[in-house]
Amino acid sequence: MLKPLVLPEPVWWRNMSASVLAGVLALSGAVAFPDVAACAAQQAQGQVHLGEAVEAELAGSDGTTHRLSDYRGRIVVLEWTSPVCEFTARHYASGAMQHLQKQALAQNVVWIPISSTGKGAPGFMDAPQSQALMKARNIASDYMALDASGATGRYFAATATPSVVILDAQGRLAYSGAIDDKPFGDGMQGNNHVRAAIADLLAGAQVRMPKTRAYGCSITYANP
Repeated sequence: MLKPLVLPEPVWWRNMSASVLAGVLALSGAVAFPDVAACAAQQAQGQVHLGEAVEAELAGSDGTTHRLSDYRGRIVVLEWTSPVCEFTARHYASGAMQHLQKQALAQNVVWIPISSTGKGAPGFMDAPQSQALMKARNIASDYMALDASGATGRYFAATATPSVVILDAQGRLAYSGAIDDKPFGDGMQGNNHVRAAIADLLAGAQVRMPKTRAYGCSITYANP
């Protein structure tokens, strides 16, 4: 299993040069659909594997509880996000993330931003705060999934923001990892893993690179 490359919340590295920080990173490397109850034992352990059908309930910032199974027949992207992570902020400041979201939506892909930060930790958001962030960043989604318990994040073994998991139209885990291969970029350069994975799935093919190393700010989970 690839070990995610994760940085703490942006404090100590702010004044560090890209070359030094790069050195730090280099040292860090036909299915039955289960229901929520069947997946509950896995959610605290990150036991979902590529190719497995998944299910989870998402508490939406719109006040509605959503299930991943609601979107069967469509590709689903879950994007772990944070209002205080500078890695994430760069992707939004450049417009790259919004462009990627809108491209996906035009292809009938479901895009769901999700926050798994525990209550009281830097970057925690309640529903009004998450809605305000979506408006400020022009996030192309109807709601943000609020995962303060960390159940969904742990279920998918999410470690950093920004990072994503992608489910195929049958609800199976098809991709997990980084947005792209440029940790110090703004999303405008390099190879975009999310775009490539969506293209493979829309073509009816398996994702050629289904697992990559996540990078960014570590997710501060609530105590289990």
